[in-house]
Amino acid sequence: MSTEDAVTNKKTRRPRANSKSGAVRAYLKRKPNAGPTQVSKALKKKGIDISPAHVSNVKASLKKAAGGSGAPAATRGRGRRGRPVATADRVSLAGLIEARDFVKSVGGVERANELISALTKLQD
Repeated sequence: MSTEDAVTNKKTRRPRANSKSGAVRAYLKRKPNAGPTQVSKALKKKGIDISPAHVSNVKASLKKAAGGSGAPAATRGRGRRGRPVATADRVSLAGLIEARDFVKSVGGVERANELISALTKLQD
């Protein structure tokens, strides 16, 4: 048996076409912008009982396989609890101007720090 024969006879796992996940993949191929609830309802009409959570998992695995990030767009670039990640190189001129205006409106930097500290305690 030559190496060519070994390569052509190599068993590969093909996705199952008759599975719930296969049905989701097929639906998303036709309508890639469909949301999980929409996909779930459409498949239920065809007799396939699948939850929106399962659809979300399939969509995430498709996105991951395509090279996209597994994280939802709303959480990318954010730290714990959805807060923006604080880095020194993300300071913009517009942000500085807003901060300056805030400091002026509350009566100084010390008062602004007190208010921010109180706000932080309320959020935790």
